[in-house]
Formats: sequence, structure tokens, C-alpha cells
Amino acid sequence: LEQFNGEILKNYITALDGFDLLHSRFNNELIWLDLLKNYSVRRTLTSIFARPFPNEIELESIERILLAAISSLQIFSVQNHLQLIDTNYNKSYKECEIFTREFFDLESKELQILSIEYSLTIDQTCCIYTAVKDEIFLKFSRWIFDFIEKIESNIFSSQSLAHFHYLLWSIRAMTLHQVSLNSRSKSLLERIQKLMEKVSIYLSDETNFPMPKSFRMNVFIEFANTMIVFDEQKSAEKFLNFAKNNSDISFDLVGRLGLRTKFQQKPLSQLMIDFKRLKVESSNETDDIAEQKNEIAKKYYLPKDEPLDDNTLLTQIRFVNEDLTEIKQEEINLDVLEQLLIFIALKYKEKFEPKEDNLLREELLTFISFILSHCTNWVICFNSLEMRSIYEFSNRRCAERSAKQMFHLYNSLKYQSGHLDQEIENRIHHFYSILTTSYWKIEKNYADMLLALGRIESALKIYKNNNHWNEIIACYCRLNQMNEAERVIRKCLEENPEQPDLYCYLGEITKNIEHYRTAWEKSKHRCVRAAKMLGHHYFKIKDYDQALVHYRESVEADPSQTDVWFRIGYIGLIKEDWNLAVEGYRKCLQFEKNDDSFEAWNNLSKAYIKLGEKELAMRTLQEAIKHNFENWKIWENYIATCADLAEINEVIEAWNRLIDIKKSYVDDQIADILLKCVEDQTQFIPKTLKLFERVTSTSPGTAKTWQLYAKLLILAKKNERIDSETSIASDEIVKCMEKAQRQALSADWDKSVVKIIEIYDFYAELIKDFFEYINLGPIENSLNILNSLKLSTRSILIRVEKNKEDLQYDDQQQSRSRLESKIKIIDDLHKEIVGRINNSSES
Repeated sequence: LEQFNGEILKNYITALDGFDLLHSRFNNELIWLDLLKNYSVRRTLTSIFARPFPNEIELESIERILLAAISSLQIFSVQNHLQLIDTNYNKSYKECEIFTREFFDLESKELQILSIEYSLTIDQTCCIYTAVKDEIFLKFSRWIFDFIEKIESNIFSSQSLAHFHYLLWSIRAMTLHQVSLNSRSKSLLERIQKLMEKVSIYLSDETNFPMPKSFRMNVFIEFANTMIVFDEQKSAEKFLNFAKNNSDISFDLVGRLGLRTKFQQKPLSQLMIDFKRLKVESSNETDDIAEQKNEIAKKYYLPKDEPLDDNTLLTQIRFVNEDLTEIKQEEINLDVLEQLLIFIALKYKEKFEPKEDNLLREELLTFISFILSHCTNWVICFNSLEMRSIYEFSNRRCAERSAKQMFHLYNSLKYQSGHLDQEIENRIHHFYSILTTSYWKIEKNYADMLLALGRIESALKIYKNNNHWNEIIACYCRLNQMNEAERVIRKCLEENPEQPDLYCYLGEITKNIEHYRTAWEKSKHRCVRAAKMLGHHYFKIKDYDQALVHYRESVEADPSQTDVWFRIGYIGLIKEDWNLAVEGYRKCLQFEKNDDSFEAWNNLSKAYIKLGEKELAMRTLQEAIKHNFENWKIWENYIATCADLAEINEVIEAWNRLIDIKKSYVDDQIADILLKCVEDQTQFIPKTLKLFERVTSTSPGTAKTWQLYAKLLILAKKNERIDSETSIASDEIVKCMEKAQRQALSADWDKSVVKIIEIYDFYAELIKDFFEYINLGPIENSLNILNSLKLSTRSILIRVEKNKEDLQYDDQQQSRSRLESKIKIIDDLHKEIVGRINNSSES
């Protein structure tokens, strides 16, 4: 792809008047500055927009203004992502900047030029970061690409390499535009997707446009990166898979024994990349020459890799066999496209997988280590070092290295005095394939690390340079200087009174919601932050109706706000508007799925249950469990939902998991439902027996627990699911019944009518269970058991008879009648016990 672009551009440049082709490589100045200064390019630009507007525009003229657009975009990329240009020393840069600025105001000159109005603000609220340098070059480039788009069908043939080239650079310009905005733009995404569809036609037409697999692979990598920028997971995954299918390599994570520290004696399982080449590559260069080129690249061009200076950790994991002999790893030479593919897979994983997952962190660092050990490209190396710094910073042994590394990256992008460094040519190679983090974000990352290390003043200085207001406010809060924060913001408002975000920051500091209203009005009802903060205010004071109004306004402007959708869902729960709750939590989960999203899944399931959608509730709880496997509240909701759906296997697994987490767990209502289900599906009896054994061994249980356990054992005997020795089963059943009786009779149970009725119901059911058990066949010691049961039933009858006159009845007639009927039932059962004892004695 880089070679293709170079050849197309060289053809354009050849046709220019007075341009020295010897200057077509980066030397002391950028070629892009020279192209913008070129007389042919400038003359074409002014002639196209002269009055009257020309009816036809030659392709040659389009190629020249396309050169201007690409040149301007390249300058913007270098200035904001690769190496800041010291414009005080570079006269060519200053001339180009003046030309592009004046171009949008040419109507005021003597030339008869059409008025040109163009804004980089998209969707009314997506604004350029204030830290962006010389956005006029981006504006100039985007305006030309937009102009060509309007006349695209008239100037390009249906399919041509020139058209393909234009589409590619237009996508690049819009991607950089998005990177420079303070929020995601839906309209930019829609336009990029349309252009990508056109590019895909070229890539699929192998007859008219035969392209090598490596070329298609490069394009797909670039498109995957663009979709990652726009947070489009499905599209990013699609292009990533396309890129992998056009490669000749495979790579995945595997486990190997290894040593991580200098004093480690026992090797433990560590992650490593299992790299395989599916097809033997053919190279025109010898291995020695390729290796020599790689060494030169590493020595002179790549960013500095800060070494790990730690007395315990090894710089790299040392993979060994069980006898501690080191595993010789196969030498691997990766070309740049293969490095890009592995890195974009890493970037995809980092973007879309749960952020708080420690395993993910290890996986990312494994990928980064592999890439850095084979890296020969500046852009890939820079991105990898930045990512490593961020993910290692939480490790106290690596924190110092991370901060130093981020400083080196930040320092490498600073102004260079005199002419531009020749390294720029190397830095821009494959820049558009994966992009690098902008200099102001690298600077902010460094400041964040300083702040975490307690160097507040140093961090604040960097934040103030780039107007990172959230962080500035946080620093002033930690320094207890809120008045200073307010003073700084008010000073900025004097310079730019129409900036809605500044009013929002002022509202946060002063706690005055009128500033949010001002921001809302200044933005013509489009400021996402203002609407959200108003919603937060009303949410805090529990005015949920007003909060919902403002939250709705906020998500209409930016639908990807997961925190706002979460609160909308919560408002639905509070107001018992279950459809609103479902809408809020589903939208929340649509845009973000990570370890923190378990609560949204959990609450969504609750809303589904209230709507009667129990199967959907079960599936959402399964998702919640994936994101927080240790949360017992989710497991409790899950077990209850599964019980309602008679999902026996899921209930048993959930119950076991709850015991793992809480050490013991008893729920008689779930146990009762489970037993009723098992009566119909007897194949689950063995697993249910193991569960009850575990439940009763980890907790004292309740009377109901032991009664249900006894019923289960009786059911098992009936179905011949337990040991053939009946005496063992008999002992277990009798023990359960005895424990059930002891647990049931709490202190002063005979003083309450309600409690007496509960005890009598319980005993009636227990006695019937025992009769069912006896009816199965001869039982050892059955006479002793019946005598024991006779005594206990007689005892509860006598205790109630003694206290009957002293009992308090809520409803005299009804309660007394109910009690009398229960006494009669127990009395009848007692007589039946006596009859069975007499029959046994006679036999």
C-alpha cells in the first residue's frame, strides 16, 4: 500500500511545473511543504474556484488539488502525531500555513474567487480539541476532499486507480478528523462506511484490478484501525478477520513453563505467542542483508526502549523445560505487514475486551513483548511502548520504567530546532495503517503518571498547557485551590464566551446548575455534557422525571454514553417502568461490555422478570455472571430465575457456586421447587443428593431443609438410586427426620396461634412422609421410630392443650376454628401411629 501510494503520487508530481524530483524524498525539509508552495498547485487551486465556476474540470487539475490535500494532511499528521515542527525556524512551514489560512479568505482580495466556508466542527457539538496544532492544514485537506466528493462521478471513470487513491486518502483524512474531535461523530462514521463500500468493490474485482494479498491485507488492517477509532466492534472484527485471511501467518496465546524472576526456582505456567508461518516466504534478499537492515532500523530509527532496572524481575520471561533447561525459541523474522497485523489484533483486544480483567492485562503485555522483540517499524514500536507503559504502570516494580518510557515518548515528539530531522521519513511509514497517539494525548498520559506518583504541580503544568480542564480541576481540588480553578476558567471564557464546555466546567466547580443551562443554550441544545450534568443534578435530588428529560436530551446528541443509559435504566427500576429499565440497560450494554457491566446485566434481568420474560432474564444473568463470577447477589438472582424455569441442572450448579462463594447457602423455597422438579425428572436425583449432602454439611440447615432432604432420600429409594443396603438409607432418612423435628420446635412456639399452626402443618407433612417411607417395605427398627414419633406428636398436642385458653386470637372465630382443625389432623395422625404400633406388636 505504501509503494502504491508512492507511485501514484510520483506520477502526479512528475506533471508539475518546476518541481525537482530529486527532492521527492524527505531531505532537510518535507516534500509536502514544497508541494504546497508549488506554483502549479496553487494556480490550479485558485483557477478552479474563480468566478464563474468552470463547467468542466480536467482530471489533471483534480490530481493537483488532490496533491495539495494530501500534502496538507501529511503536514498535519507530522505536526500532531509524529514530530512537532518548530515553525519559528522553518520558513517553508510558515509560508504554507499563511497560504492555507488566507485561502479561506481569498474573496476579500482582488482575485475573483468563490467564497469558501468550511468548519471542522461536526454534528454541531463535535469540536476539535483545543490542543490540536495548526488545524488549518486538516481543514484545508478535508475541504478539498469534500469538494472532490461532490463532483466525484463527473471526474473519475467508474473504476480507476486514481479514484481508488482518492477514496483511500479521503478515508484517512476523515479518520484523522475523528481522532482530533472531542467526541464521536455519527455523520463522519456514516460517510466513511460509504467510502469503504466503494473501496471494497475494487478489492473484490480481481479481474480488472488484480492486487496481491499483501496489498488487500494492508487495506483491511487500515480499515480495522479506523473502525476501532469509531468504536465499531463488529466492523473492526470483520476487517481484522479479512486481514488475517489475506496473511500467511497465524498467532495465538499458549501456556508454557517459564521463570519470571531472577530467584525463581520452580517454573510456572506463563503466556507466550505461538507464531506459525502457514506458507514459506520467498525473499529476494539474503537473511544476512535482511537482518542487517533490521539492526540498522533498530539502532537509528526506533524509539528508545527503556530497560527494566529491577533487582527481582527478569527483563523477559525465560521459558524453560521442567528440568529448568532453557527452551531455544525459533528465530522469527517478521515483515512490516505481519507486525502490523499482530499489532492491530492487539489493539482490537485492548479496545473491546474487559478493561479490569487481570488476565487481559497479561495477554496484552505478552503480545506487546512479542511485537517489541521483532519490531522494525517506528509507528508500531512507538504504539507498543506507549501501551506497555500504561499497562505496566500498575505494577510497582515497573512503575518507574513506565513513567520514564512515557517521558521518552513524549520527549521524542517535541520541537526540533533548525531543519526537520531526517527520521520523519521513517516515522510516517505506515502511519495511516494504525496511527500513533497524538502528542497531546501522550503528554496527558505522562501527566497522569506524574499525578499518580504525587507530583501534582508538574502534572498541573502539563494539563494547563493543553487545556485538560477535568484534570486541571482535579489538581486544584487536591491542592485545595478551587478559587484558582474558577479564575482560570473565567479567564478562558472572557477570550471565548461561546464555548459550552467551559460553562460546564464552571458549573462543576461552583455547583451552580445555571452554568449548565447557559452551556445548553450556547450550544443550541446540542451540548452533550450540559444535558448530562443537568440530569445528574436532578438525579441526585431524586427528581427522576426531570433527570430523565435531560438524560434523553443527552443521549439524543450522543447515543454511546453508557453511564447515562445506565441511569435511565435505574430510573426505570425506581419508577417501576420496566420497559424503560429494559431500554436503558440494553443500550448501556450495547455500547460497553466489560467487568463493570455485570450490574447492568443483573438489573436488566430484574426488569425482564417483572415483564414476565424469564428466559430472557436467565440469559442476561448468565452474561452478568461472565463479567463478575464472584458476585453472590447475581448468583442468587440466577438460581431463583432458573428455579422458576425448572432448569434443574442450572439450579444445582448455581447452588454449588453459592456455597463456594459464601461457604454455606440455604434457601428452602428453591429447595422445595427443586425437589418437585426432580420428582418428574428422576435422572437428576444423584446430582441433587450430592447437593443436599453438601448443603447440610456446610450449614445447620432448617427444619424444612432436613424434611426436604428426607423426602429426597425417600424418592431416591423409591427409584432405586441409592445404595442397595436399605439399612444405610434408613439411617439417613431417620436422621433427617429427627433433625427436622428438633429444628422445628423453637422456644415458645406454643404461645402463638400462627406458630402453632405452622408446627402442626410441618408435623403433618413429616408424618405422612414417614408413612410413605414405611410403605416401601420392611424397615429396621421401625417400631422404635414409630414409638419416638408417637411421643413427639403426643407432646405437641399436650403443650397446646395446656396453653389453649391463654392464646391470643387475631380473629376469634376464624383463628380458633383453624386451630381446632389442625389439632384434629395431628390427633388423627397420632391415632394412626398408635394403630401401626399395635399392628407391628401383634405381628
